[in-house]
Amino acid sequence: MNKILLTKGRFLFVENNCPYCAIAKKSTLKINNLLPLNKRIIIKDCTNLGKFGIYGDNIIKEYSDYLDGYPTLFLGMHKKVGASSIIEYTAWLKAKLRKELIIQQGNEYLPNINKYALFDLECKHKKGRLVCN
Repeated sequence: MNKILLTKGRFLFVENNCPYCAIAKKSTLKINNLLPLNKRIIIKDCTNLGKFGIYGDNIIKEYSDYLDGYPTLFLGMHKKVGASSIIEYTAWLKAKLRKELIIQQGNEYLPNINKYALFDLECKHKKGRLVCN
């Protein structure tokens, strides 16, 4: 495997007619709008690989050994498989990519669940414990 591609690549592998893939695609597109062009996540459709065994793309072929299921997201050396909800997936992406976002956003309040999307980032270690204000 190409080491540069593995350590620097940003790819989301999905299949058609997969409800979890739809969640991941929607969240990824939402975050891609906030990232610079050279830092965006590229979405790769692996439907033909699952149905017919056809790779159709060299990147899919390079990553095929590391695909356990769909959706699978690779952000450099970080790998995320599956997607529970759009809120959770978007929050995970924002946490991983917060230093690269063009438009810095505050912690989004979600009135439906009466909580914030991201946990409090103002946490400190005190006497071996994690204390958040």
